[in-house]
Amino acid sequence: MKGYEADDIIGSVTEKFRKEKDLKIIIVTGDLDTLQLVDGKKILVYTMKRGLSDTVIYDEEMVKNRYGLKPGQLTDYRGLKGDPSDNIPGVPGIGDKTASELLKEYGTIENLYKILKTNSKKLIANSIKESLRKKLLENEEQAMFSKELSVMVKDLDIDADLKKADWKNNFNHQAIEKIFRELNFNSLIQRIPGLKPTPALNLESPPEKLISLEDKKITKKIQIAAWLLNSELKEPTLDEIYFAELGRSVPAGYKPSDVSGLYDILRDKLKDADLIKVFEEIEVPLIPILAEMEKNGFKIDKKEIKKLDGFAKKEIKKLESKIYKLAGIKFNISSTQQLSEVLFNRLLISGKIRKTPKGKLSTRAAELEKLREAHPIIPLILEYRELQKLKTTYIDPFPKLIDPKDDRLHTTFIQTGTVTGRLASQNPNLQNIPIKTELGQEFRKVFIAEKGYKLVSLDYSQLELRIAAHVAKDEKMIEAFRKGIDIHTETAAEVFGVPLEKVSPKMRREAKALNFGIIYGMGPQGFARSAGIKQADAKKFIEKYFDKFKKVAEYMTEMRNEAHDKGVVKTLFGRRRQLAEIYSSIPELIHQAERMAINFPVQGSEADIVKLAMIEIHNYIHKNYKENEIKMLLQVHDEIVLEVREEIAEKATKELKKIMEGIYKLDAPLVAEAKIGNNWHDLKLIN
Repeated sequence: MKGYEADDIIGSVTEKFRKEKDLKIIIVTGDLDTLQLVDGKKILVYTMKRGLSDTVIYDEEMVKNRYGLKPGQLTDYRGLKGDPSDNIPGVPGIGDKTASELLKEYGTIENLYKILKTNSKKLIANSIKESLRKKLLENEEQAMFSKELSVMVKDLDIDADLKKADWKNNFNHQAIEKIFRELNFNSLIQRIPGLKPTPALNLESPPEKLISLEDKKITKKIQIAAWLLNSELKEPTLDEIYFAELGRSVPAGYKPSDVSGLYDILRDKLKDADLIKVFEEIEVPLIPILAEMEKNGFKIDKKEIKKLDGFAKKEIKKLESKIYKLAGIKFNISSTQQLSEVLFNRLLISGKIRKTPKGKLSTRAAELEKLREAHPIIPLILEYRELQKLKTTYIDPFPKLIDPKDDRLHTTFIQTGTVTGRLASQNPNLQNIPIKTELGQEFRKVFIAEKGYKLVSLDYSQLELRIAAHVAKDEKMIEAFRKGIDIHTETAAEVFGVPLEKVSPKMRREAKALNFGIIYGMGPQGFARSAGIKQADAKKFIEKYFDKFKKVAEYMTEMRNEAHDKGVVKTLFGRRRQLAEIYSSIPELIHQAERMAINFPVQGSEADIVKLAMIEIHNYIHKNYKENEIKMLLQVHDEIVLEVREEIAEKATKELKKIMEGIYKLDAPLVAEAKIGNNWHDLKLIN
């Protein structure tokens, strides 16, 4: 309604239904002006204390507990103390406490001023100082005006009908679904009552939906195409894509021709975005390869799992004892609340760490890492969490996930699950097996070769850094890689100004932390934490680094500028990432987008190179070897794991290593490490 604010509408709607029987009114708002509308337990205000995770419902008693006043007195309260956020002046010099005390005694502003003018002795008897009396008298008109400004309008003629507002009986499924789709509220769509679930777009879709094998291929291509056009759309459903492109839901009992038409639209968009090469030469050829890898599975040693389970239990108990001893008390280490109490209130550990939405110091791993040197209990807690994750995520569920027919684990690879293009996997997730702890390393022993076979690991050496050197065109880094010099030693020698042979392990460790950190846009604080040095030293180290490797600094500036200019960055192969956050008004989101702009061309190119290697190796195997002589099993980060017949293992490994290293020509040449063994842990390097 023109000329009125939202709270005037709220006030008028509330007043309209105040006397309605069997009706409770709850006003959901962040504006505490509405507390003046609270009435007993009939009209309540639902609002936030510290964000959505900490809310409160105000009834009349809650209002009284906070202000010491009835809801109807809150306009008087604001009349006296004012409210700068709403340009309400109030009486200068009167704050919360004074305003509350005056109204407890005199009820309203009007009554206060009546006594002020006619019975000053009563005020003096009630300990009202002369200075306060003077302030009140001098600002009477302002106080009255401030109260008037605070009173919400409650008499607007609002066309509101409770029967029409009964959503359960007047629910328009199609209208709400349409709005949700337009706003991309995809998770909410699935929660619309009575709505039939939409078909998920994957190779395991039900046969009644995907009529033929060819139709399955087309639908998979649609998913990949939509994801390439917008990598933020992780695992989009067919219905989401269909609606986004055609403005309507997938027809009931749709035909392959309906889907192929959508595919043609997306394919044209891929051409316009210069993504057709990534689509046709990287992603589409990978579809049957991943299906084959899922079918192959990975042989698992059940006895080794039982052995590790026993070892894990013992190690966890040892860590618990050490933690309890340092804490001086037994507590639930997995409880963030109890852990916070022990660390920050009992042991009084302090440092610059973030708080939770409820205002408590965070115990997240990233925050505890900042406190690693603050107390000996911190490293133990981090190790405890790592072991618990390994046990609960991998050791405990693994036996149930093993196929009893072949004693192999068949994970599911997700081709469209990351924004960088890297593969993901689930049931179980084999991309994130902890390897920092001894137990994490030992866990790789459960992955074994079938009898008569060997496991072969082909792992790119420092692939991200080689790509970084290539895209930055930094001659010093490129030369180090060409000569086979350890890049971290080279970096340390340059930054510390010492010969290669004089680089200490500490120097190399700090250089390594920065080499990888730079790719992720790490600043002095992050580098200090990662390298275990002071922030001031970290700042100097970074300055020296950029002075020695000027092209890296130039690359970072160039990518930030490109992100701001175009809102998108690309890999060496044309894969792209949109960076909408770069245009945000929130500085933190802008910085985050700038870090992504620096990182994505490197990490995305890494994913592309590994995928191209998988395709070339797969084609080579099927062309040159008999069926089942070589099986591709797994791809993790920069590593490809295969199972190869024992008698051809060494010969085949050398051939596949050559393919890996020749898949793409970087200025900093690709190098792959080849290893052979009986399990994924005990692998021996071969030349």
